[in-house]
Amino acid sequence: MKAGTAKHLRWLALILLSAVTGCARFEYPQWSDAAGGPPALALLYYPYGPALARSLAAPLPDYLGWPDERIERDLARIAETGVDTVLLAVPDDIAGHDAMRARYEQFFELYRGHDDWPRLVFFITPGLAAERQSASETRTLLINWLVKMARLHAGLFRQAEGRALAVLAPELESWPVHHPALSFRYTAASRNQWQWSPKRQQVFVHENVMSTEGVAVFAGMADGAGNWRLPRRQGRTLRDQLRQAALLRPEYICIASWNNFEDGSFIEPNTLDGYGPLVRLGQEIRKFRGQSHIPDQAP
Repeated sequence: MKAGTAKHLRWLALILLSAVTGCARFEYPQWSDAAGGPPALALLYYPYGPALARSLAAPLPDYLGWPDERIERDLARIAETGVDTVLLAVPDDIAGHDAMRARYEQFFELYRGHDDWPRLVFFITPGLAAERQSASETRTLLINWLVKMARLHAGLFRQAEGRALAVLAPELESWPVHHPALSFRYTAASRNQWQWSPKRQQVFVHENVMSTEGVAVFAGMADGAGNWRLPRRQGRTLRDQLRQAALLRPEYICIASWNNFEDGSFIEPNTLDGYGPLVRLGQEIRKFRGQSHIPDQAP
């Protein structure tokens, strides 16, 4: 995409967002089947790591680890929102964590019995070890495991170019290990693929839009000291961002996240703002799908 076109899209999105947030009603675009239909709605899901942080809030009900009960409750709630895709966070050093790997494999087994649950996409994150970048050998083991899971549970995964889709977290700006059975997408700003919002920004703006294949939206964002750089507003922040992203007509809109209790983007029911963001998201997705034209709730 030419720089001038990208700049035009950016300003157009900002103008339309002003109209969106200043009106009591908003109508989503008419999704044409000829143009591929509506964007896929993906929700980022963390089994470990940020899901287990408790500095900003705790989930309702609270939990320890990732037992079957939590898996089934999480996915039932996620499915009820109306999203059709789950970005499953997988640490890039999972090959070195036998117990964790076994839980992921159990997750896939549980998934097999639920045709109503969203399809899956791998979301590869920096490992849990002290070193942020894993060795090439470790990542090769990860790739082999991902391919094995994608083949064993082929019907569970979304594909791109006929291969299981794997999205790389923003921290992963390079990824030297590839495989013909996987199709990779970058979210790092330097790669100009999927548009993933920087964590430090005060206001949500899609800067330098170079590709609209994938666009991320957030329920809120806090820094390490607990300061809300992007206030949650009981789910209205996520609602407004979803509307702005829809105007770009991407293939994927990625809601980050279900349960990142570390950065403040969570929508799982919690001790900070209860069920508000989750309920509001479900209402907005019904509008997104053209299933409801209910006026917005009072701000």
